[in-house]
Amino acid sequence: MLDVGANVGNHSVYLAAHFNKVLAFEPNPIALKYLSDNVKTNNRANLEVCSIGLGKEDAVLPFYVDQGDNLGMASFSPQNANEERVSKPDHLLQIRRGDAVVEEKTVEDIDFIKIDVEGFELDVLTGLQETIRRHRPMVTFEFHGHQQQQNQFEALKALFPGYRFYEPVFWMDASMGSLEKLRYRLRYGATPLMKEIITPEKRTYENIVAIAAQDQLKAVCFSPQIAGH
Repeated sequence: MLDVGANVGNHSVYLAAHFNKVLAFEPNPIALKYLSDNVKTNNRANLEVCSIGLGKEDAVLPFYVDQGDNLGMASFSPQNANEERVSKPDHLLQIRRGDAVVEEKTVEDIDFIKIDVEGFELDVLTGLQETIRRHRPMVTFEFHGHQQQQNQFEALKALFPGYRFYEPVFWMDASMGSLEKLRYRLRYGATPLMKEIITPEKRTYENIVAIAAQDQLKAVCFSPQIAGH
């Protein structure tokens, strides 16, 4: 799997137990230190940390950080940087075109891509369009619908030929007790309840799940990390 915007590694470290190989991309030098420490602490030998961001082309771009020290709010997106809590650019950091990195890493089979890049999703997905076409992975990403125009969602969809888009609207939460989890499994089976997105609402979607084939739904875990909560 590819974890694009790995931050301190919560998703990467957890999911490394479920994938043969995880490539975790994080350009923020502060988050990168925590990410590297988490990989060592959890002994994830199959998790490779890549100290770059991904985008539509190789470049060095301004990187914006949160004034309140929220590492998860950092972004290459100038639009995201206009929000109240995000400061002027603090760094110039490297990004690479995702398809080129995948080719260099000689990755043979990509099953899952998680993207959390605070408004930079279109650039990341544009740079990964050959990877998506070739490997047909399940992909999760945010969509800031309150900031975007309808044609920008259409531009995203165009990068996923043959895909359908869903939002997890109910899943087995980690806070549930054992009996509640058993009831959920018996009632709903092995997947969260998913609502198909045809026309997005003007709001932030914390997770859009792009699925190439319906049987991929069966592979969605109950993990709250995958659900984004």
